[in-house]
Amino acid sequence: VVCIVLLLNHFSPEALLNTWYLTRSLGLVAYLFLWLSVCIGLLQSTGLVRGVAAAGAAIDIHEFTSLLGLSLATFHGVILLWDQYVSFTWSSLLIPFSSSFHPFLVGLGTLAFYLALAPAISSYVQARLSPKAWRILHLGSLVAFTFALVHGVLLGTDISNPAVGYCYRFTGIS
Repeated sequence: VVCIVLLLNHFSPEALLNTWYLTRSLGLVAYLFLWLSVCIGLLQSTGLVRGVAAAGAAIDIHEFTSLLGLSLATFHGVILLWDQYVSFTWSSLLIPFSSSFHPFLVGLGTLAFYLALAPAISSYVQARLSPKAWRILHLGSLVAFTFALVHGVLLGTDISNPAVGYCYRFTGIS
């Protein structure tokens, strides 16, 4: 939250209306919620949250942060359709590595979204999956986080902002 406040204070209110600023902000917040969801999931899987929070509350918070991050990531991509600096299309956003603008890095962002979406969906059909399949899908969220980190650091234009750089360093090593 501190990272977002510092980032938003860096821009004027008029600049926030620009799609480029809006999508950058949404992307960073989505990334932070993905990181938080992964952290909570890892704490749950290791049993470190036992006694700190009720099991149901920890699961609810994990699901909430995951779904909120995915929702923000969806808006991050969709808003790019109206960007006037780079011409994105539905296919360039939905098909990994098909964008004419930094295809590899945009593709990593797309794959990060899909890999984060899979465990979210799997939680709703967990009864139909084997425990091994469910765990494999959830391990994909670690890959999603890594892809999102690389996408944000190498493609994000705010890495020179000290608050953003700190956020990426902190989340990348934690």
